Amino acid sequence: MEQRTSVVEPIEVKFNRLVAEWRHNTRYVSALRKIVMDPSYQAIIAIGKPMLPLIFRELEANGGHWFWALQSITNEHVGNPEDEFETARHAWLNWGREHGYLCN
Repeated sequence: MEQRTSVVEPIEVKFNRLVAEWRHNTRYVSALRKIVMDPSYQAIIAIGKPMLPLIFRELEANGGHWFWALQSITNEHVGNPEDEFETARHAWLNWGREHGYLCN
């Protein structure tokens, strides 16, 4: 009888893999709904709070449409829906710092 061993992927490796897949899958997509409904993006959301420090680091370093994921995971509404991207980005990054998910 063959015994299978499960390889647990470290969370940062998994996050980086999912981000790369998400960016690849959505590189030519302009509809935000399609961007955030991508299976790789949804997989990040499904993991939940352990992903927050990684999402904040990614948002700070590379930008991206992370607001949907952040709102879904934290259940917080940061900023205003009418905010420009950079305004929303800074509001979320400040929130992340205040809540210990991102170092200053």
